[in-house]
Amino acid sequence: MRNTQPLQMKKSSTALPALVDHLPEWLLIAAFAFPILPLNITNILFISFSVYVLLFWIFIKPVEIWKNIRLSLVMLLPFIPYLVESVLHFNSNTMLFELQKKLLFFIAPIAIPVYIQVFRPKSIKPFLASFVLSVSVLGIISVAGLLLQNVLFTESNYENEAYLLRANFESISHLHPTYYGLFAAISALWIIYTTNKFNKWKYPLYALAVFLAFTIILVAAKMPLFILVAGFCRILFIKSKNKKALLINYALVIFFTVGLFFFTPSLKSRITNISGPGELTTIGQRQQIFDCSTDVFLENIWTGTGAMNAQQELDKCYKEKNAALESYKYNSHNQYLTIGISYGVFVLLLFFISIFLVIKEIKRSPFGMIIVVATIFIMLTESILERQMGVYFFTLFWLLLLSKKYFRKQII
Repeated sequence: MRNTQPLQMKKSSTALPALVDHLPEWLLIAAFAFPILPLNITNILFISFSVYVLLFWIFIKPVEIWKNIRLSLVMLLPFIPYLVESVLHFNSNTMLFELQKKLLFFIAPIAIPVYIQVFRPKSIKPFLASFVLSVSVLGIISVAGLLLQNVLFTESNYENEAYLLRANFESISHLHPTYYGLFAAISALWIIYTTNKFNKWKYPLYALAVFLAFTIILVAAKMPLFILVAGFCRILFIKSKNKKALLINYALVIFFTVGLFFFTPSLKSRITNISGPGELTTIGQRQQIFDCSTDVFLENIWTGTGAMNAQQELDKCYKEKNAALESYKYNSHNQYLTIGISYGVFVLLLFFISIFLVIKEIKRSPFGMIIVVATIFIMLTESILERQMGVYFFTLFWLLLLSKKYFRKQII
């Protein structure tokens, strides 16, 4: 009988290095499915990824990483005040909660560049594919849930700015419609941008992009819809070789988008709703929230209120303007004002500088710029870095984009 022991030993000896090399990639791919995963699972995946990568770098392959990591660390700087305030007020539940939300800012700017430098992954596509797949599955499950609950075809669900429809969608998806809309817009745009490279799957992928666009329209996510339309126009510009055809396409996009606001019940309700006595539309609420946020920022422009006191100062202003707003504990719904209110104009300026440096670094990456500009716009209407879902989106995508030596050629 032939002795198979040497062959078996050879197979087992090659299996372990393969596992060692690919485990962090698998963990990061799984973490990119954060839209559909419970946050605790995402946290476990990313912490496991970070610990593995850093230990491997320290003990197995201690390569020089400074050139690849220094720009990523700039993204960390505007959030150091959260860490300092948490240390100074370590008994505060508010600051403990803030630190938990912001913890990724102190891990990811080191872990992701080290991973890229040490493990040299071959492609960005698996990470983006994981994100797009998770958002698509989440969209399908959510729409199916609305159908099963007979929400879509009940007229009353589209009244009062489609509040009931949006609330049901959030209950099923566990994502606020604005966050889902942002993720769906990025996913749809990525599909449109790259589908020409997948001829065999071209039409199913286009159908998926249309479905994702439909879900954004369904939940009446206004800023994500704007991002989707603006991003689509940008892709048309990038890929168009005929200026006349480009202008015709732009006209069609504008005509179709305007039509959506007149013929889509949820969108129409959100822009035409008239408030009753003592009530406010979403637009009215947003105006008062913006006014209070601006007032509090200007009153504390140099040093800020501190994250621990920011909501209390906003609530005082809400009470003066409209007591109903105070009971909902609304944040500023503007990431720039949130940072300015918490820590003043100098930290806000530091945040703007970090954004500028990222733009400067990735300006030659067409789709990278779409992601960055989309994030900049969404931060005008949502404090996305005050929720872990927003923090994951911001850090994972922006840090990948900053890894210029590896990704610039592949993104697009």
